[in-house]
Amino acid sequence: MNRELFIARRVFAALANERRLMILSHLKQGPMGLQDFVLALGTSPTTLIQHLKVLTKSGLVTAQKQGRKTTYFISEEGSANAISLLQNLTTIQGDQGDV
Repeated sequence: MNRELFIARRVFAALANERRLMILSHLKQGPMGLQDFVLALGTSPTTLIQHLKVLTKSGLVTAQKQGRKTTYFISEEGSANAISLLQNLTTIQGDQGDV
């Protein structure tokens, strides 16, 4: 599998989960810590950590550690990469003939 497909699989798998979409929706409002997510989503910290790890590995979310607290942000670069991946996967190239 080429690198672009590997990255696309990771990004789109991260987006294919309702809980992770909810996390991204909350992050649109600004940076959040784990406790903020627990209060907003009513989900256990352990479950949230797993979802945040998937989002971070996909590049959609960035984590910044400050002492014992980690703050999560939407990654502008990761967001732009996800859009680019989708465009690359869905753009028709060359002459496709009569469709």
